[in-house]
Parts: sequence; C-alpha cells; structure tokens
Amino acid sequence: MKTEEIGLSYQEVLRSIDMSRLKRLAEEAPGDDPARTIRSMVTADSKALGYSDLLVWEQHAVTHEYYVPPNNRYDIFIRYSATSPVVQWREGVLDVRQHSAGQVVIAPPYQPLYFRTFGPGHNVHLSITPALLMKATGHDCPNAAIRLRNCFGEADGVINSMGRALLEYVKAPGARPRDFLEPAGMALAVRLLERFGEAGETPRGKLSALQLARIDEYITDQLDSPVSLSAMAQLLDLSPHAFYRAFKATLGLAPLRYSLQLRMRRARDLVEGTTKPIGEIGTVVGFPDLAHFSNTFRKYWGLPPTHLRRH
Repeated sequence: MKTEEIGLSYQEVLRSIDMSRLKRLAEEAPGDDPARTIRSMVTADSKALGYSDLLVWEQHAVTHEYYVPPNNRYDIFIRYSATSPVVQWREGVLDVRQHSAGQVVIAPPYQPLYFRTFGPGHNVHLSITPALLMKATGHDCPNAAIRLRNCFGEADGVINSMGRALLEYVKAPGARPRDFLEPAGMALAVRLLERFGEAGETPRGKLSALQLARIDEYITDQLDSPVSLSAMAQLLDLSPHAFYRAFKATLGLAPLRYSLQLRMRRARDLVEGTTKPIGEIGTVVGFPDLAHFSNTFRKYWGLPPTHLRRH
C-alpha cells in the first residue's frame, strides 16, 4: 500500500514522526509492561492474574499515533476492528498496510516502535517472553536464536481464535488463573513458532533475546543490591570480556549502565504508580542513601522523584 492512499506522502509521514522521541525510547531500559505508554487505552488485561510469561490485554483507540518503548517480550497485536490503514516505523523502515480484522502484527523485543492508526481501533495483545518460546521448542539452549520473524499484517485463524478465547477468560477468570494461562501460553507459543518462527545461530558477537531476558531477570531479581560484570557473564557461561563485548554490540551500552537503566525504570514505575515513600523506593532499587538516590534519579529522568510524583 502506498502512502498516497492515506492522503499523505512518504515524506509527510516521515516528518510527522518525532525522531528525537524514538531516539530517547531506544536509549530507555526495556520494561516488563508493554502497555505502559498507552495505559489509558487498555480496557482489560491479565497482569493481576499472576502469570507473567503470557500477558493478555485489550486496547480500544480512536485515530491515534503512539510510540511503543522497548520491552523484554514479543507483543502480538490481533486486529478486531474494521479495515483501515496502519503506519509502522521500525528499525529505520516505514511501512503502510491496509489492516483487516483477524490480521496479526508481531513487535519484537528490545526495539522501540512507532504506530499510527486511522479510524477507531480495537486490538487484543498477547505478549510473551522469549523464554516461553524457547520452552515451547522442547529445549533450553541459550545460544539458539529461536525467534519470531517480522510480521506486519498477516492472517492466522488459529491465533485469532486463541486471542478471543484468552480475552474472554481474562474478563471472567476462573479461581485458578495460572492453571489456565500457563498451558494456554505454551499452546500459543507453539502456534506462533509453527506460523512465524525461524531458527538459526545468534549473529556472531551478539546476544540472543533469550540471553538478554536472562540478564533482565537476574538484575530485576536483585535490584536492591549491586550486580557484577563477572556474575552476569557467568550466568551465560561467557568470560567477562566476551560478555561485555557481546552485550555492548547487541544493545549499544555497557552492562552496568544497562543495570542502572533497569533500576531507574523500576524506580520511576514505583514513584508514579505507588504511594511508597521516596526513601523506601530508593532502597528497593539499591540506593539506601536518599540524597544519592534523588540525585541519580534527577540526572537520569531530568527531575527529582518528588516533583514527578506531584505531577
């Protein structure tokens, strides 16, 4: 589909994208909540049901543009609204497609994205971790590049039906939701691999999405204490030097800088989303000294935590 079909030229669409915002997103630490920037559009989600390898959420929107920050999971969009154009910007490529009900979009982990929709939109999102994909292959090899290929609008009746069934369950969960969501997540992962999966070796000198997810999990599990380069390297069975080079080649920043990003991302989530005292939040993310935490937070986010909470 050409951009002229939506009444805009390629250059007009390009100029309308805030590239500085995309650059800031690219430098932001991935989070575990793919809906965090469009929370006002979410009408149902499974986050409170206690199973994190699969998140299910429903989005309603009018004509809208939105920027998706990097997160540590695959986000599968299933369109349920009427046919209309959708614009996507990913990794320097602008794409415009006519999307119809039942079509699927797959957003990869660790990448910021831009979308623009035209006309009312209704999507169901099925967000899964790279670890769940690996588990669905029947083995757990951290160096294998098991992944989902790029997809921007393809139909799949099975995934469509699974999305509807999962959404209905999220809206009226049973007494033991994990017992339902865990096998459902595995079934979804198997189908995604059948339809959109591709395998191969991780590019030489880089880390796979599963390896990055393991580092995320390791850092997140001990946000209140320092992490060491050697411990992270040992987790992936690499030497500290090899790990440092591969990590920086993959994400463009040093591992300890990335650890600080994750801690600051968590700190901001707690400042904005809870009423915990600022000092307590600092301790949770490894800053027992309130002044040190406030100074680091201000340097990272541009304003102190108390100011962010007031607004």
